Amino acid sequence: MQVNEVDVRRRVESIARILASHLGTIELVGVSGGTVKIRFLGMCTSCGLKEHTLAATVRPALMAIPGVDRVEVIGGGRVSAEAERRLAALGDDGLFRTDSDTLSWAWREVREQERQ
Repeated sequence: MQVNEVDVRRRVESIARILASHLGTIELVGVSGGTVKIRFLGMCTSCGLKEHTLAATVRPALMAIPGVDRVEVIGGGRVSAEAERRLAALGDDGLFRTDSDTLSWAWREVREQERQ
């Protein structure tokens, strides 16, 4: 299935607006087949919670786009597939269960922005 790059761009822009509240952002590096490549920027580059943000917000948001089967981070820290699976398992749909958690809020915000 062909990935609609316009949908990917819109989703990345939605996520970037949310991350901007923490003085960070992401950018779309490219889409190739079912792989989306992103880069963390700003405060996200050195944030200790970057892997949490990737596993709980960024990757689920991008993987929800039809045809996307992989999300790669360019120029950033690495987390093992096992660690990411455990992070994603912390809540429903890869989100933390705590309503006050920023990442859970961010994913809800992304979905709400796209409904408008």
